[in-house]
Amino acid sequence: MKKATRVILMGMFLSLTFANKVNASEVTIPEPNDSFYVLDSADLLTPETEQLILDYNTNLSIKEEKPQIVVVTVPTTGTMSIEEYSTETFEKWEIGNEDYDNGVLLVVTADGHERLEIGYGLEGAIPDSLASSYLSDNASFFDSQQYNEGV
Repeated sequence: MKKATRVILMGMFLSLTFANKVNASEVTIPEPNDSFYVLDSADLLTPETEQLILDYNTNLSIKEEKPQIVVVTVPTTGTMSIEEYSTETFEKWEIGNEDYDNGVLLVVTADGHERLEIGYGLEGAIPDSLASSYLSDNASFFDSQQYNEGV
């Protein structure tokens, strides 16, 4: 009886261990593409919106501080929270000028989540309250799947 119980418990333990590894690897942070400033892997944006993002960043690149604004769309963040996903993407991509930590990342998911990640160097100019206000002001666009207008 003890042996059977141990076998059952071991089986349950292994099942839970492997189930968590499968879920954790369900979604990975993408690598930046050649354009860097926009990665529309959920296919939510028009080419015109993508070009506007690129053009805006071209204008920012001539400034001394060289801030960066990046937009990433994904179908889902899987088991990761939108906060975890955006933080990990921001750090992996090293968004913003290293000397100023002045990057902005907007993550939009096709399953209804949006998040602005702001570099520490911009927290004075874009505090959490302003970032939240931006997302609140544009929530109706995202909720009605008008992603281009929301972005």
